[in-house]
Amino acid sequence: KTHGGAVTVASQPSQGATFTLLVPSTDAAVPESRRDGATKKVRRRGTILVVDDEEPLLQMCARLLRSLGYETITARRGAVAIELLRANIDRVKAVVLDMTMPEMSGAKTLEGLRAVSPGVKVLLSSGYSAELQSTDSLRRKCDAFIQKPFDRAALADKLDELL
Repeated sequence: KTHGGAVTVASQPSQGATFTLLVPSTDAAVPESRRDGATKKVRRRGTILVVDDEEPLLQMCARLLRSLGYETITARRGAVAIELLRANIDRVKAVVLDMTMPEMSGAKTLEGLRAVSPGVKVLLSSGYSAELQSTDSLRRKCDAFIQKPFDRAALADKLDELL
């Protein structure tokens, strides 16, 4: 809904279900930087810590990062991410941090990450545009922001800027 799409479901017992995904189209041109961002001859090395409570999104982001040449460490909870950073402080170049997580929010996780490594680069990510206004202060504490859903080129561009 946030991005102008919808999902409908029609189901009949013993007949199955039909899911319809409605995705908005656009005639907008893809900016040159988005087309070429992931194919630039940039030497990408190092380890990125990915923090997201949703397993499919966590794994997708890790796969994208590995396809760009980075190693990845993943965490589904903020407290785990803080401990992983502490254990890998010499390896981790940056953190991709989900804004909304259970148990420990993105803000509290960021606070813990900065306590362990004040200079660690943090790329904040969120799929909820409604949160953006209420989290301006959190966004300012991070080094960069990326709106979900993002693709490989957008992620590559953000990390190239960040690192």
